[in-house]
Amino acid sequence: MRFADIEKRAIVIIGVILALLIPISVKVFGSIIPVELILAMILIYLAYIVGSLINTEESIIQDIEELGKRITGTGVEIIGSNQLHHIKESVERNKGEIWFFNVPLGRIRTQEGFDAMVKPGIENTYTKGITFILNRSVRGIWEEQVQPKIDNVKGGNETITVKWMNEERKIGFMLLRASEEAYLIAWDEPFIVETLKGHQTMTMFHITRNHEFFAKLEEIFEKYLLSSEF
Repeated sequence: MRFADIEKRAIVIIGVILALLIPISVKVFGSIIPVELILAMILIYLAYIVGSLINTEESIIQDIEELGKRITGTGVEIIGSNQLHHIKESVERNKGEIWFFNVPLGRIRTQEGFDAMVKPGIENTYTKGITFILNRSVRGIWEEQVQPKIDNVKGGNETITVKWMNEERKIGFMLLRASEEAYLIAWDEPFIVETLKGHQTMTMFHITRNHEFFAKLEEIFEKYLLSSEF
């Protein structure tokens, strides 16, 4: 076995252990270290893991899928950007509020992404409201390319609330509050790339079965909900 392969396996094993330790890390250090910093550190390391597995552009999907298999059962699942049906199904079965925090609009601004991530929530009669908290720098993109899509969906403007913040954050997420599911995004390569159409996600972390971690994400959202502006 080549040294490079041994090194990659060691990196992945450490990453799996880290994924298992996420709730413990948040619980133990959450009151000492800002939870945003803990999450950023975890995601940056996971980005390093995926980056270390990638050899060519052609192999990126296989490498991501392989990493996803290695952490199956931990409550953390890696979702590729081509798996929008996965998110759509989660939104369709959700019965409660949906929160978006600092998510890139490169995917949502496309009709395909909007139809998977936003439209099902508007049309779901069990949705109690959809709230976005976004960086003010993307307001033009929202008003020109996302808002018109909302206008075309019956009840869209009554369902969705948007607030704007000035802070730059290293993480973004989508919370389905009733089912306690989270789709977590790292604002770092290779998880996100900048294209002519804006920042687009390559992969997300689907997190379930982790109440304490979900609660920490809620705390982050609620903190900025109070300080952000319409």
